[in-house]
Amino acid sequence: MSLDNIFGKPSMMKDIGGIFPIRVKQWEKFQTYLPVLMMSKKQIELDSDEDLPLLHLLVLGLQSDEINNILCTVFNTITRTESFKLELKSDTYFFVNNKGQKVTPDNYEDIRKIVLHQNIIFEPKVYKNKMMQEWAEKVLEARSKNSANIDFEDMITTIAALSGKHYKDLEEYTVYQLRAEFARWNKIKEYDSTSILYANPHIASEIKLDHFAEMLDLYKDPYADVFKSNNTSKLNKAFSNAK
Repeated sequence: MSLDNIFGKPSMMKDIGGIFPIRVKQWEKFQTYLPVLMMSKKQIELDSDEDLPLLHLLVLGLQSDEINNILCTVFNTITRTESFKLELKSDTYFFVNNKGQKVTPDNYEDIRKIVLHQNIIFEPKVYKNKMMQEWAEKVLEARSKNSANIDFEDMITTIAALSGKHYKDLEEYTVYQLRAEFARWNKIKEYDSTSILYANPHIASEIKLDHFAEMLDLYKDPYADVFKSNNTSKLNKAFSNAK
């Protein structure tokens, strides 16, 4: 298992060099760029049967100066540079900075995957079937309503309160480090609460006491079980009624 994410190290890649994780102090602004970074081939509909690179669809397909500028900002942010610009030369195009770092149709999708993984960002799934798409969105919405409303500020204040760390230290954290430490504190608090109940011999056999240092699953796909067995009967009924 690589420790690069927990230590905030960059991922190295040919032609682009180091791809750095987003820091907490950058997150609020970075979120405004996410809609462009999250665009996938399935979301961009163009009149072409050709299997074109994603960057081709974004740059030559949409032909938007705003999107191109956002991409430049994203590339500057993840490489910690300032001079990325789009170069269009007859039938070729690429983003390049004054250090020679280059984003091309050949490496953009790999760069994009690294950025999403580094920062625990999940790409929205696009289902071909409209009803399945609506179902998945409803399940995720219901989960959101039934779960605790916790944002980045809540994570930061919780870690500060429990660890004694200063906010200036936490703003230098990467997004991964913040989420990992917050999740670990959750594990510790759950362990403390459960261990008190576990001490009661009358209910100890009914309680599972997970270790507070148990491996964290920060990459659990939110779409992984939207069609789990106890929901499929409702979905099948919806399909039948729609026929």
